[in-house]
Amino acid sequence: MGGLPVACYEADVKPRLAEIAAWCEEGVTDAEIAKVLGISANTLSKYKVMHEELAEVMYTSCMIFNSKVAHAMGQSALGFYYFEEVQELIPTGRKNPDGTLEFGFQVTKRIKKFCPPSTDMQKYWSENRDPRNWKNVKHIKVDEDKTFRVVLPEGMQIQQIDKSKEIDYNPTETQNAKVYDVPGIPIAEEVTEDK
Repeated sequence: MGGLPVACYEADVKPRLAEIAAWCEEGVTDAEIAKVLGISANTLSKYKVMHEELAEVMYTSCMIFNSKVAHAMGQSALGFYYFEEVQELIPTGRKNPDGTLEFGFQVTKRIKKFCPPSTDMQKYWSENRDPRNWKNVKHIKVDEDKTFRVVLPEGMQIQQIDKSKEIDYNPTETQNAKVYDVPGIPIAEEVTEDK
């Protein structure tokens, strides 16, 4: 791993493993941790490879943060109750030097509120936790006897798809775009599956 003195790890990083664990549990990135430690992100990555204890501390602590995020995502997908505190300006009972009453903010009410489920989070959660049943999958049926139609915005050019064949693209102009019929390249037809 050339050039990384073990003494630097032993002196600068190892004594701070508990701090590093706490940072990872709060979602601090490797680059941010490296900056606080006074090393580059690349050096931190190398230290994780060279020192299993560092890699283990960072991995397990990051898993704690990830589980907190997953829990919050689940709550957002299902909806949740929370309390909102209302502060009001009320007299404190003391007087100012000029003889007027002193006022201060004080929590006077706690109101229970409901945050409704987020349909976007439900979709995201479902697609990532159970992609086989929920991912917006498009199955492609290929007919190799047809040609492939490519529409490109003005100024863009088509690249040769199959380098083994010479392809005559025969462009035709449309509104600010070129349409190419590419012989020998399959046409893709979208076929969606209903659940």
